[in-house]
Amino acid sequence: MTAKPWAKWYFADWRGDPRLRMCSLPARGLWADLLSYMHEGEPYGHLTIDGKVPDLPSIARLVGAPVREVMRAFHELQSHGVFSRTESGTPYSRRMLKDLE
Repeated sequence: MTAKPWAKWYFADWRGDPRLRMCSLPARGLWADLLSYMHEGEPYGHLTIDGKVPDLPSIARLVGAPVREVMRAFHELQSHGVFSRTESGTPYSRRMLKDLE
């Protein structure tokens, strides 16, 4: 994996994304953690760990939160369209891919 020492973080975009703003504080916190893993994902911007999509119990362990809380927050992010999925179902950040281009 290529070292990625930093990432662009646009605070105005974070506060101004209506899809994200409709989510609860726990869901937004989960999204921030997921973005950090997507920054290290392969391909870039995708939620992968060692090339595999982690399941919700694994995500809960990664972020140090109860599975039920992570499930609720993840589904909230999904229902508000905060992230997209590839054809195979891998979650990814549209913004990270846009910035990569």
